[in-house]
Amino acid sequence: KRECVDTLGEVYALMSLLQYTDSESRSTTDTDEGALRHQPVVTIDVNLYEKIKLYGATFLCAATLAANLGANALTHLPKIMDIIRNSLQVQGAWLVRLSTECSSSGNTTTTIIANESASAPWMLLLRSALTAVTTFASQLSTFFHPYVQTTLVPILQIHEAVSVLQQNHESNDDAMNDTSDDKENTDLLL
Repeated sequence: KRECVDTLGEVYALMSLLQYTDSESRSTTDTDEGALRHQPVVTIDVNLYEKIKLYGATFLCAATLAANLGANALTHLPKIMDIIRNSLQVQGAWLVRLSTECSSSGNTTTTIIANESASAPWMLLLRSALTAVTTFASQLSTFFHPYVQTTLVPILQIHEAVSVLQQNHESNDDAMNDTSDDKENTDLLL
């Protein structure tokens, strides 16, 4: 067990080094490359994508180790949950901004397609963070209660933003289908 606790400490150390990949690279990507505002084609730094995957893997590794360690993981749990919560907040803010821009632009499909390559690594990180939180909550439920509120707030923010994106995307798809139906009806009349 002691070796596992040491390993969890090393995973935390790696998480803390990689956490800047999440917030700083996100802001650099968004402002410098115009991921959401200026350019329809977004380039992704391959090294950044690999760092994001590694960062997400540390979430999953920490959750698995902590679940197996139980109470022995308590020394690292607060620090790990802070990093995961911060990542969820960054992801939530990004999704809220994306949903707001999609709503205001009226062209949801174009906005989402233009950002699909940029959002793929971040969505992978989001899934990893949510899976880790689920593991902590289910396997360490006795010790997880101090983190429930601070973790649920960004998760609910993410849920709301994704719901808005889905509604906008569905309404845009309906509008496109109505246009194609009108064209077919016009063709039949001719």
